Amino acid sequence: MDQLRQPPELDFSSTYGLAERWRKWKQSMQLYLDLAMKAKSDEEKCSAFLYLIATEGREIFNTFNLDEQKLQNLIDAFDNYCKPKENITVKKSNENRNI
Repeated sequence: MDQLRQPPELDFSSTYGLAERWRKWKQSMQLYLDLAMKAKSDEEKCSAFLYLIATEGREIFNTFNLDEQKLQNLIDAFDNYCKPKENITVKKSNENRNI
């Protein structure tokens, strides 16, 4: 376990496929934290998370308005940021066609 590799930086360069890249990165990050940082505090895990998500991820983080910096709050905020956005106009248009 001494040679445990850190997860790679998350690529935010394109929104296309971001949800899937996030899902895979988050899984790798959670495994890394469970294996390498199990005994560490939530604050240390948050620091590792923000370090490993890289510069662009930290810039995105800085736009969040989090009450508390806890690991689960970070994950939830990035879950929300990375999930595909619905096009309400198209969705309503398609719903109207089904009537």
